[in-house]
Amino acid sequence: MADILRDYGRANLEEVVKILRPKEEAPDSKHSDEGWPKSLADIPKFMRHAIAHLNIKPESADGQDLTHLLVWNRPRPREPINFVARVDVQRLRSLARHVLERLSNGASADKYEQIDPVAEYDKFHA
Repeated sequence: MADILRDYGRANLEEVVKILRPKEEAPDSKHSDEGWPKSLADIPKFMRHAIAHLNIKPESADGQDLTHLLVWNRPRPREPINFVARVDVQRLRSLARHVLERLSNGASADKYEQIDPVAEYDKFHA
């Protein structure tokens, strides 16, 4: 997957997800920085946490159509929000098309290629 994302290009990826907060890591912050992305590679993990906890707010640049998603994260339920990003929906679609095209062309070996999850489930739960 890393190869597919690398082919898409860092500049293009940065247009899909724009980090709003923190603008940069503050080393003297009073709050734990364990939840702060250290690099672009950390963004999928933060997006996954935000979506899994339903920290998603739809936004519309034109007042009618869904154009962006505001997503945020916090390390623990009672801790302050430590990550906020805006996802451009149109650019996310473009990234998804790129990934699906590359996968369908066999451009990337999948580490799960040899796994049949249904057969493995049945083996242990029959």
